Amino acid sequence: MTWSDELTRGAQSWADILAQNNTFKHAQGIGPGENLYLSGKPLPEEVCTEATTLFYEEIKKYDFNKPGFSRATGHFTQVNLFLKVLCNVLYSRSAFLQSRVVYRFSQT
Repeated sequence: MTWSDELTRGAQSWADILAQNNTFKHAQGIGPGENLYLSGKPLPEEVCTEATTLFYEEIKKYDFNKPGFSRATGHFTQVNLFLKVLCNVLYSRSAFLQSRVVYRFSQT
């Protein structure tokens, strides 16, 4: 896994925009990957750990006999596929006592 300042800036900027606007949606025009997490109340103590754990738990639904993307396992697929490449995770807390986590992935 390699750190990327470019992915960091983009992920933090998007996390801040989501928090400031009290919204939750994927950014457009980024690729190849972005995972989002929105916490509820109470806030988890380790928000990034909580998000990653929830994404990885999709492994229970993943069909290793038919590998590939599915809506039920999309977060797991991203975390698993890009584990050894660029990955940056940033989060921002909003005035609504929620945390938004933005994971950005790249293959280069």
